[in-house]
Amino acid sequence: MLNALKRAFDESAGHAYQSAGHAYQSKDAGHGRHETRRARTITEPTIVARVSAAAKIKDIRCLCQISRTRITQEGIVTTVHYHISSRRLRPRQYARCVRSHWRIEAMHHVLDVALSEDASRICTAVGVVGAVRRWAYAVIADLRGALSFRRFAEIMRANPTPLLELCHSCR
Repeated sequence: MLNALKRAFDESAGHAYQSAGHAYQSKDAGHGRHETRRARTITEPTIVARVSAAAKIKDIRCLCQISRTRITQEGIVTTVHYHISSRRLRPRQYARCVRSHWRIEAMHHVLDVALSEDASRICTAVGVVGAVRRWAYAVIADLRGALSFRRFAEIMRANPTPLLELCHSCR
């Protein structure tokens, strides 16, 4: 399936429908890096049908590709990711979906690394504890300033008084 997706994007690079707005590019700078993302989608039924047949997956409506080029002090790295969708997406819609997904992944990473969520052995009140962790994530995101999540959590573990005062003032 991956080869069929790659081939579809390689072959579509010069077609007329590709140049008619089927790509979207965005740029970001921060955390010591510059990143350029280029999202492309293919909704041409004949091409989609060919990939769908090769993958043996029904109801594919859109082929998606996002390439990321990151420039850091260590150098330049480009990665390319492919996805399929049961919805016809414009490149901008697809790019937003991907960014939204990575925001969620980033939150889960922070919950695990800074708040040790994966190490938790709580079983009976998992929903309540999960909600408290997400509330803690929101509070830390709002209060931490330039500190990392991990450093802010360490400081609050050593002296939780500011957080307790904040909770008390919310009543």
